[in-house]
Amino acid sequence: MEYYVPLDNGKIATLAGRLDMYDWKTKTIIDLKTTKFVRWQIKQGFLPKAEHILQLQCYDTMFSQYMPVENLNIVYADMTDIVTYKVQKKDLGNWIKTTIQEIESAKESKETPNGETSGLCKFCKYQTQCSEDGNGLTEKPLSIPKPKESQTPGGI
Repeated sequence: MEYYVPLDNGKIATLAGRLDMYDWKTKTIIDLKTTKFVRWQIKQGFLPKAEHILQLQCYDTMFSQYMPVENLNIVYADMTDIVTYKVQKKDLGNWIKTTIQEIESAKESKETPNGETSGLCKFCKYQTQCSEDGNGLTEKPLSIPKPKESQTPGGI
């Protein structure tokens, strides 16, 4: 599915998404998340994750103009448990546009946009830059950029 977002400069941004499941009888979008230790994560308050809720609400915004959507469910599964959370429907059209516009503006101005940190940051090649700019990571980055030749002693 492609969702088109008009930008301030006249360009159109394309947001793409693919549903894991859709139950046409109950008009439910279902997003499946596999993980480990589902029950333990629930007890610790780690589930449901905010970014998973946001993802489902974005799917609702994107897909509801093409098919009926009445329910949103996140299903967390591990090797022994399956737990479902019902997610509140929320139109995120303005949030999507604002977020994409901020990213596009940051690209044009070559400034780091304000970050929305999550567990995914540890996989991002920009985590050190975000940490140094103060707009992203709040913890020590897991990766450190390779020094440039001019920054290393003796040019090694």
